[in-house]
Amino acid sequence: MVHVQQTTAQVAEATEKLLGAPIRSFDDATAPLLGTPVAAFSHLMERMDPKKFEALVVPEAAPADAGPAGAAADDGAALAAEPLAAECTIDDFTKVDLRVARVVAAEPVPEAKKLLRLTLSLGGGVTRNVFAGIKAAYEPEALVGRLVVMVANLAPRQMRFGLSEGMVVAAGPGEKEVFVLSPDSGAKPGQRIH
Repeated sequence: MVHVQQTTAQVAEATEKLLGAPIRSFDDATAPLLGTPVAAFSHLMERMDPKKFEALVVPEAAPADAGPAGAAADDGAALAAEPLAAECTIDDFTKVDLRVARVVAAEPVPEAKKLLRLTLSLGGGVTRNVFAGIKAAYEPEALVGRLVVMVANLAPRQMRFGLSEGMVVAAGPGEKEVFVLSPDSGAKPGQRIH
């Protein structure tokens, strides 16, 4: 971490010594200093090393495996809370059709505590209506335009609010700790996730 070498108070104090007049506020700078002797020159500030400045402006990237919260997030608590599921075969996995989709509309379901109604575009005019239990974690308008990962071949489920035609993939235990998965930029609606 780079520390700035002089604080504002230190610069003000050095300026007072140089000009021989107290500085208590920015308004003091408007008063002319007539007949006041100026002290011998001394540097008010040190020139900052460009490398130190660069470190302030462009922080070093965290190691790829550290994640946004660092190594503390890798403590194993999430895995302990939800242990790994039974082993599956590649044939089992390929039955699940994961696709990139764009959220084109999102609205709360007034009758439901946890659900948002999402309209997902798979591209080419193909849309799906999906109910997602992410209401506590996301404002609907923040989702519109976002790319998400959906289970596109999940059998439709009739709910009392309407027909859900898929599922949005998310991580986390629930409530406000839900994290909708998104592909990197450049992915397009309809692309299959392999």
